[in-house]
Amino acid sequence: MKSVTHTPPSHTLNSVFSKFKLVFKATIVFLILSVIAKAVTRDEILETARDFAELTWFADSVNTTAWDSMFALYGCTDHKTSDWTAGETYQGVAYSYGGNDDTLSYLGNLADSLAAGNHMCHYQNYGAETGIYPPDWSTGIDCSAFVCRCWQVPRTNTGGIFDKYYPVKKEDVQPGDVLVKPASHVILISDPGETPGAGTFALYEASGSACRVWYNPSASWSYYSAYSARSLFASGDDDSKDDYDTSRLTLTVEPAVAKGRILLRFSNILEIDAIDYEIFDVTGRRVCKGQVTGPGFQAYWHGIDEKGRILPSGVYGVRAVHPEYSGVAKFVLLK
Repeated sequence: MKSVTHTPPSHTLNSVFSKFKLVFKATIVFLILSVIAKAVTRDEILETARDFAELTWFADSVNTTAWDSMFALYGCTDHKTSDWTAGETYQGVAYSYGGNDDTLSYLGNLADSLAAGNHMCHYQNYGAETGIYPPDWSTGIDCSAFVCRCWQVPRTNTGGIFDKYYPVKKEDVQPGDVLVKPASHVILISDPGETPGAGTFALYEASGSACRVWYNPSASWSYYSAYSARSLFASGDDDSKDDYDTSRLTLTVEPAVAKGRILLRFSNILEIDAIDYEIFDVTGRRVCKGQVTGPGFQAYWHGIDEKGRILPSGVYGVRAVHPEYSGVAKFVLLK
């Protein structure tokens, strides 16, 4: 007897395949949203800090001597030239006052012939009065941006870190907490030492004096006596973070899982006419920027980068770019 092979009708196969695609997409969305919801850990904070401090890069003339005129024009008294020598290899992302580059964008900007850091050049012309925020001719990161990158929070300055995050006693600090002096400097604690608050401890920082992000295994607690300790993490005795986060705006993305187009909404904004924003991918690389204006403070984004290219599906984020307001939201873009 001949065996009979039954072939399912094509519409049945299509139906099964469609259901499989729906289940697959739902699974991917669930996994992506799980990543979005996952809070950063202390270990991840230190891992990010190590990435910045251990990054190896090559200084070319286009990143150093080619910018002599800018250093001569904007450099503070002791720093009229680049901190780096062309033809040498260095470790640690360069210090750039006002800079906010991650490791990938830093290497990309060096390849695009930007200056490797600016040391303190923009202390003389930095901010709203000159419209230079952040520096547009150098690449690197400064102390507060470094901490924000490690904590995975919106960019703010030393005053913002002091005001927005949890106060902690120096003797209670843990790895991943910070010491901050508003309008001056902030450092990230790697190991508080055997007696936190006294003796020595280990830190990471984006340092103007070191010209880069570096690891200091034997910092002195007494040197930071005028600094206050702050933490990203609440303790049982802490009040709500909302008590400190006075300048955070409400930033929403609709829908959270979007196909092709999203709506950005900014609210809780007072006394300004416009606010800039950046959209970045899961690596932290900026893919586009824009501006929203009042009174609506909203804009559509169609999944296209700054060069007009259609971006792939994945996790993206949007953050406000303003010295007085902070806000960030993540979303999933499906194609």
